[in-house]
Amino acid sequence: MSTPPEPAADGEGRAATGVRPRIETMPLERAQEAVQKMRSGEANFRMVLTMGGRSNAHQ
Repeated sequence: MSTPPEPAADGEGRAATGVRPRIETMPLERAQEAVQKMRSGEANFRMVLTMGGRSNAHQ
C-alpha cells in the first residue's frame, strides 16, 4: 500500500488540473477590516493584503 504523491510546492499540481484558489484582495491600509471580516466569518475566500490600493474578489 502506498500514499498518494505530495503536491508540488510550486503549485505545479494545481496548474495541471486548472484548480485555482479563490482570493479576496484588500489594500494594506484596510488590514484591520480584513482581520475583522475573517474573525466574524464574513470572508468567503482567502484574504490577501495588497500594496497600491487595489481591492477585489477573484474566483
